[in-house]
Amino acid sequence: MTQSTGADSRPAEDRPQGAPAGLSRRASARETSLGRQAVAWLAELPANVRPGELPIRFPHVANRLAAVWYERDRCADYFDSLMRDRRGGRRGFPPRAAFELTVLKRHHEAMVRRPQRYDWNDTIVR
Repeated sequence: MTQSTGADSRPAEDRPQGAPAGLSRRASARETSLGRQAVAWLAELPANVRPGELPIRFPHVANRLAAVWYERDRCADYFDSLMRDRRGGRRGFPPRAAFELTVLKRHHEAMVRRPQRYDWNDTIVR
């Protein structure tokens, strides 16, 4: 049985996004594979919006998007956190995954900003 030294000897491109050399942790199943909720969410998306690369290369992102998709503010905040480097030193997403995130964000914004049907609570009774 080999003992881990805690050092991550993988090249930077093989480590999880933002993981510094010398630090290692086991990735949880949620970070390395799509959950049921994400699979269902992907199936519900229109074909012209459904990402291809993102769920394969970044399943943890797809899992999180699926979890917050129907919560307007939380989803918007998550999109913002993905596209802004607040911690410094992040490599960002490959072009295809970044494009897919942009398409998803625009779709989400259009979906949540859809005009409401007539609100009967606004009816003035005279």
